[in-house]
Amino acid sequence: MNQENLRILGEYLISLPNDYDGFDMGDYCKNPNKEYVLPRKSECGTVACALGHAPRAGIKPRSAAAKENWEYFCDEALDIPFYSDEGLWCFSGEWDATDNTPQGAGKRIFWLLEHGVPEDWEEQICGEADLCYESGAGE
Repeated sequence: MNQENLRILGEYLISLPNDYDGFDMGDYCKNPNKEYVLPRKSECGTVACALGHAPRAGIKPRSAAAKENWEYFCDEALDIPFYSDEGLWCFSGEWDATDNTPQGAGKRIFWLLEHGVPEDWEEQICGEADLCYESGAGE
């Protein structure tokens, strides 16, 4: 894991205001016309998930592949395979039904850095278990 980039992203997400309307865990990054925007094309007025906010936080892709695909971007910029437990804990689109806030996404990133992926992470995403980062468990 690229702990430095994850901390940058986590801090950025937590710093967003509570009434911020440019966040949605259901989409990597889309413009108001509901078209997907790739990492190199992120622009003002887009709505994005936690991973989609990484370029706004100053995290830039290095390779051409990572500039064209969010899964590659996650692997390259954060050193986390998107479809790993760590990637899904932080960036799964299923969070849009459970905790669709930038602050929650930031807390998940910091939980990962401090404690690793919780054993019941899949249940937490589905709303079948308490959110460990809200209950103070593991501290």
